[in-house]
Amino acid sequence: MKMQGHILELDGLRGIAILLVVITHAFEFSIVQQDGWIAKLASWGFSGVDLFFVLSGFLITGILLDAKGLPAYFRNFYLKRALRIWPLYYLLLFVAFGVFPFLSLHVHLTLGEMPLLESRSRLVYVLLLQNLRYPDTAAPSILAMTWSLAIEEQFYIVWPWLVLLSTRKKLTYILTSVLVLSPVLRLLALLHGIDGDTIYYLTPFRLDDLSLGALIAIWYKSHVFSLCRTKWAAIVALAVGCPGSLWLLAGHVTHFKSLLALRYSAIALASAGTVMIAIWSRQTDSILGRSLRARWLRYLGKISYCLYLVHVPVYYALGGRAVKNHLGSNQEVAIFVMIFGFVVSASVSSLSWYMFESKILKLKGRLEYSHRMNEFLNGIDDPGRIVVKMG
Repeated sequence: MKMQGHILELDGLRGIAILLVVITHAFEFSIVQQDGWIAKLASWGFSGVDLFFVLSGFLITGILLDAKGLPAYFRNFYLKRALRIWPLYYLLLFVAFGVFPFLSLHVHLTLGEMPLLESRSRLVYVLLLQNLRYPDTAAPSILAMTWSLAIEEQFYIVWPWLVLLSTRKKLTYILTSVLVLSPVLRLLALLHGIDGDTIYYLTPFRLDDLSLGALIAIWYKSHVFSLCRTKWAAIVALAVGCPGSLWLLAGHVTHFKSLLALRYSAIALASAGTVMIAIWSRQTDSILGRSLRARWLRYLGKISYCLYLVHVPVYYALGGRAVKNHLGSNQEVAIFVMIFGFVVSASVSSLSWYMFESKILKLKGRLEYSHRMNEFLNGIDDPGRIVVKMG
């Protein structure tokens, strides 16, 4: 059973992922009590990034598999990725390095922020190599979240070539090997004195999520795909990944640091299970499926890219001394700032989508039109080929 078309449930899942990330940073930048169980639970929202990685691996691999063997394979892929990622990202860099320092008197940047924004190291952000410098070189708070974009962009450099040059069977072997070797590589790094923060940011240590997403895409695009098998695979992944993630996140790695090597494997497995159960719910009328198809959740998924980029700068500004001097610093104010920061971030993201991002993304349609026109022209000498292509 081969399924095609847009999966609405994955938009809802993207909405859940961005909510997890925003909640984590809302607590992190607020003065709300940090030692309570709610704050502890909120801190685990960083796993939303892992969910984003699995979704990215799934969607990108699916696109590449569909385009494999077609004209302008690389050009279309990289142009579309550039249109989606670069405009908003480089606009953020312009604001961070060109505008934000002038606002420092109003938002009261900490003493350590200004040198980071004025340093020559900004080139690594332009080249999307900033994750290679973390945590040895601290990141400006308003750009700290861009490390995950760097990992994805580095993944995009290699993965299209592997998809083009390898059969699906060989890709499966490669991805399975990456999944097995990733925790081994993290363990070796830990045993040789590399700290957990470095492992968190460096691409070679964070390939579990992208690999699992790619494996799901290969399965989804195959002729042996089955919703029933997907459901059971999701149940197994969740049954192993969720308890394992919670146990490892609860602090047990403090006493057994080698278990840190398994933490990201467990989170990746739980994230992959979540993606598979969302795919399964596509053809169901279950509560889960209806929830993931909720308009408000899918809308958050639609604006999630900008929301991911802007929410930290918003909370950073709201956490400045100017706000505290006007509103105070009690728990009620902290909760208000958390909610208000989300409203501001979502509003900015909505404006970005309708006035900026969606306009740029329309250019992707021109690439599709150009691609189909090339197919038609290439098939003129072979009428039978035209019928197959257009039919």
